[in-house]
Amino acid sequence: MSLFDIIGPVMIGPSSSHTCGAAKIGFYSRLLLGEEPKKVIIGLHGSFATTGKGHGTDLALLAGILGFKWDDEKLTESKRIAKEKGLIYKFKNINIKNVHPNSANIKLYGEKFSISVTGSSIGGGDITIPYINDFNLDLNIKKNSIVMYYDDVPGIIAKASSLIAERKINIAYLRSFRKSSTGKAMMSIALDGEIDPTIKEKLEKIKHVKWIRVLRSIYEY
Repeated sequence: MSLFDIIGPVMIGPSSSHTCGAAKIGFYSRLLLGEEPKKVIIGLHGSFATTGKGHGTDLALLAGILGFKWDDEKLTESKRIAKEKGLIYKFKNINIKNVHPNSANIKLYGEKFSISVTGSSIGGGDITIPYINDFNLDLNIKKNSIVMYYDDVPGIIAKASSLIAERKINIAYLRSFRKSSTGKAMMSIALDGEIDPTIKEKLEKIKHVKWIRVLRSIYEY
């Protein structure tokens, strides 16, 4: 347990779950897109849909998507800033199965990529990201992590693990998920310690790997 777990996050309020957590979901969704978003569709689930507006959940999600942190005063101006930047956004209420009541699905579209991220705010400013493009990866944002999207062929996990081990980086845990209907797979790799800055380039050279995202721990942003 860290000091942050005990005293809670530094944030723009009013709610650690509906505001701070929502901003973190938007922020990590932007990181997973990997580029400036041009359009975003935000689906609000559960209490995010029913009581979120009063807590500024819509403003917080949008602020994170714009790249603002949960303690940035510009959070309250996110809709105005989105308009100035030309970001097209839409909110709607949806129902997502088997997730926490404070959840949102965010579909982001950039120049080159698009991605769907489902995030849940679980209290005290903590979040989980159970789904990326409908792959159940359960991303751990408290650790440095690598997310990979690749063709579902033999040897990818072994090659990635070997490259990480060569750089003396310890894997805390690895989670993979595949869809036989598409022939695609994704994995998230939670790491102990620092990330070698060259690892992304090395992993991208593995045949059949489509894209890589290297994410720092939430405590490093």
